[in-house]
Amino acid sequence: MKKLVIAEKPSVAEQLAAVIDHCKKTREYYEGDHYIVSWAVGHLVGLAEPEDYDKKNKQWLLANLPIIPEKFRFAVLEGAEQRFGALRKLLVSDEVEEVINACDAGREGELIFRNIYSHAKATKPSSRLWLSSYTEESIREGFSRIKPEESYDDLGRAALARSQSDWLVGINATRGLTRRNGSLVTVGRVQTPVLALIAKKEKEVLAFTAEPYFEVTAKFKVVPQGEPVYQGLWHRGSESRLSDQGAAEDIVARCERRQGTISSVVQKENRMAVPYLLDLGLLQREANTLFGLSASRTLKAAQSLYEEKRAITYPRTDSKFLPKALKKEVSIVLKDLGTDEYAEYVNHILRERWSMRGFVFDDAKVSDHYAIIPTGTRIDRSSLGHDESVVYDLVVRRFLAQFYPDARFMLTHVETVVQGEMFGSDGRVLLEQGWLEVAPRDADTRDLPVLREGAKVQTYDIGAEKKLTKAPPRFTDASIIAAMETAGKLVDDEDVAEAMKERGLGTPATRAEILEKLIRTGMVERRARSLVATKRGIDLIDLLETIKLSELVLPDLTGEWEMNLREIEKGSLKSGEFMKRIEAFTRQMVDKIKNYETETQIGVESTEAIGDCPLCGGHVFERPASYVCEHHGRKKTDCRFGIPKTILRRPMSRAEVTQLIADRKTDMLQGFVSKRGFKFDARLTLKPDGNLEWEFAGREGNDPASEEIVNAEALGRCPICQGTVVESTDHYRCSDTGCRFQMKKTYAGKNIDRVTARSLLAEGKTPLIEDFISRYNKPFSAYLKIGEKGRVEFEFLNRPRRAGKSPRKKGTPDIVATTSRPVATSTGERPTVTKKTPRAATKPSGKAAAKPRKSNHKGGAS
Repeated sequence: MKKLVIAEKPSVAEQLAAVIDHCKKTREYYEGDHYIVSWAVGHLVGLAEPEDYDKKNKQWLLANLPIIPEKFRFAVLEGAEQRFGALRKLLVSDEVEEVINACDAGREGELIFRNIYSHAKATKPSSRLWLSSYTEESIREGFSRIKPEESYDDLGRAALARSQSDWLVGINATRGLTRRNGSLVTVGRVQTPVLALIAKKEKEVLAFTAEPYFEVTAKFKVVPQGEPVYQGLWHRGSESRLSDQGAAEDIVARCERRQGTISSVVQKENRMAVPYLLDLGLLQREANTLFGLSASRTLKAAQSLYEEKRAITYPRTDSKFLPKALKKEVSIVLKDLGTDEYAEYVNHILRERWSMRGFVFDDAKVSDHYAIIPTGTRIDRSSLGHDESVVYDLVVRRFLAQFYPDARFMLTHVETVVQGEMFGSDGRVLLEQGWLEVAPRDADTRDLPVLREGAKVQTYDIGAEKKLTKAPPRFTDASIIAAMETAGKLVDDEDVAEAMKERGLGTPATRAEILEKLIRTGMVERRARSLVATKRGIDLIDLLETIKLSELVLPDLTGEWEMNLREIEKGSLKSGEFMKRIEAFTRQMVDKIKNYETETQIGVESTEAIGDCPLCGGHVFERPASYVCEHHGRKKTDCRFGIPKTILRRPMSRAEVTQLIADRKTDMLQGFVSKRGFKFDARLTLKPDGNLEWEFAGREGNDPASEEIVNAEALGRCPICQGTVVESTDHYRCSDTGCRFQMKKTYAGKNIDRVTARSLLAEGKTPLIEDFISRYNKPFSAYLKIGEKGRVEFEFLNRPRRAGKSPRKKGTPDIVATTSRPVATSTGERPTVTKKTPRAATKPSGKAAAKPRKSNHKGGAS
């Protein structure tokens, strides 16, 4: 008789099997003398769809709402049948005497296991393995303190209640609002309040009007020596902006070339405390702020480092502290890090005999999991992907920082008086580097020379600069994650706010996916690092507020639910009582949707026609998901013309579609993404039969030799003919039109400036350039060099070759970027080709509006 261990993922199962038994791998599991280790692939079993209760629910009709099952049913999720079948066979096997739940230690991991166990009708005794790290020592220790599964029954009840409540609200709200709108609208308990935050910010940006103001800055030199030199900003009290240009120019006129006096020099020492260890939210914010990684990319990299590389501890944590029992392990991890690239910092710590700060160890602030720290596993960062390398470095550096002392700065403020006008100057000088030695970025310093109070100065350069007020900044992944964590501040009820203090909107494990879901459903767009609410998203929030469903917009509902779920976890609230409240809320919500009969179309900018149909001459109107002819319909005699609002992941604006219908083609459009994930630019053309065709960017009509020269200043010598290289519209090229040398201004999504181009021509190779974007939308670093025959090529960093990859032939470049011989580059560019768009891409989505399709995401429940 053996024990069956069920892990949440195959990679975890492999690690467990390698430690607990001498397991041999079969197709479906690992088997040893005492254990069988198998795996799920996330959720295999979920709540059944509404039509599984009653076939009439297959139609999304208001009359069928609310949908509230008397008893919830479960079903194997689509695509998970084979894996579930393998686990069910093991769960009922006579060889198995006990089942061990080794899914992730948390609410969702508990739900994954219990749904599988229950749906398989298993009856074997079950236990719980609770791990925060997958090192060999941690796994062995975890197996030595396994608890009966019943010890986690309250956690399981809370997980199930969360799942069922999200299903009820998500299914009913999504179906009701979709019927009211005419196209799919997804609503969720968590995602909708997050959308409301982003939409509110976007409204502030759109309503903002920039206003001019003036600032007066002056440069001074101490007399009679003429040095040192420093700069000051005019101010009157706390105000340094002037709305009147005349007043600013008057100050300049009165102070120009005049003598003044340093009226005060105030110095104050300031300490910058060591920041907390990282939890997932803080890690996502740091990675986004410093390196531009989205929350989902950071989580994916952290999860890989945890499960596959065993390099960091459990990442989906909301704690920034460690249990006291980990003090000994922390010292071991520190010494293990001293053998790689962090040896310099580790040796400094050991030499100074610094120990980790006491406040880091706090059992009261550690619940299921502690802060993210390295495990000490030796890792060669050059073998990691870009995102993994960045995330690992952030975790290690924040861990090492806990051993260092605070950083110390000397802050200096100088006041200078000239003709009765005050000018302030601020300096920030680093006295002791402290933990900043190991920080991922340099300290912010502003040097001021040594100045003496009462010294005479001469104004030698002064001017008034016109500036414009800036719109409030949009949310980034970093700032929206912070807002989700602190959403309790937006709640009036003190008890609810207290409940949200611990979890906020969503959980560390779900916040990244919530943002990605808002983007997938067209409610939010990501522009560079900013998150922008679309008109569709803004309209949805406005509609919910009009219907008086503010409960779905404000974070209060989530806060109240989290408070109740915590009570269920603690055993102080019965899950049945909680579900009765949810059912009552669902009925009230559906009644409000049914009673709102005003016609609405979310995401429609205007009801005016945008042009004439190329097939029948009728008017073309904007609909929630497409632009269609007014005679469009399902009958064979109806017009079939329509253009979807999104083509290959790129939203089509009203102006672009108007141009397409009027001119039968668009300008060159950027941002299309192929099914394989390649980014490309193309022009859309409209054919007489109403179909769309691509016209790709290429050489035709775009010969660099014929481009207008925009800067004739020589950048350097041409590597082919030794002529001069100048800047044209889209290239740096030889000034001799008979010479073929040219280099693009953009490679793999990275703009090449004149300084870089000059370096390439002078040295034959650029310094290392970061943040190229590959055809798979992954960032990478590389050099640009001038190769054979004057072609510009990529040269990549030396990395270990992947197993199974045959070496390149000697002399073959990784990627050749040139327009003299078109090849596929990481930007996805190719020669001019006219290719017919697949019919599926050009079909109007009017059908979807008339008959909403079945949703795989449980009605938008978060």
